Amino acid sequence: GAAFEKVRDGELDVAFYYGNLVHPAVAALPLRELAFRIVVPAAWAGRLANADWNAIAAEPWLTTPPISTHHALATELFAAHGIEPTRQVVADHEAVISSLVAAGLGVALMREDTALADAAAGRLAIWGDTRLWTHLQFLFRRDRENDPAIHAVRDVVADVWARAANVHATSPEARRAA
Repeated sequence: GAAFEKVRDGELDVAFYYGNLVHPAVAALPLRELAFRIVVPAAWAGRLANADWNAIAAEPWLTTPPISTHHALATELFAAHGIEPTRQVVADHEAVISSLVAAGLGVALMREDTALADAAAGRLAIWGDTRLWTHLQFLFRRDRENDPAIHAVRDVVADVWARAANVHATSPEARRAA
């Protein structure tokens, strides 16, 4: 959220941003769609395996500050299920949230790629099959999109992300999954 606001307000020329905010002053190059999952401490997995939304809301939740996309996703999730966590702890970085979940301090939303890796390592467990979707975007001011410096950086970012997507699509893991 802070990156979005700084590009919008002209404090930053460009930024990477997770989220779906739109503003007439901000242009975006979509790079990747991302899923977020609900994670719980590994030690709680058995106890919460069949929990309903009210039970999961009764657990302590680890959230991010209101300016973040992560917070917006959590707020939308809670509203969609008519729940409000009774206890929330605010942390400002996904690595901190991951550590706090692994330490047994609460439930959280986490990027799916990170959640799957942490779950495979036994650090935490994924609760349910809920996926919340957002985008990774490269932002710049719309009134500067033809500025040669902005145009050059945008082209480099687009090229790098296209190459990364190509490498991933041709990796042995991707071929096995296909």
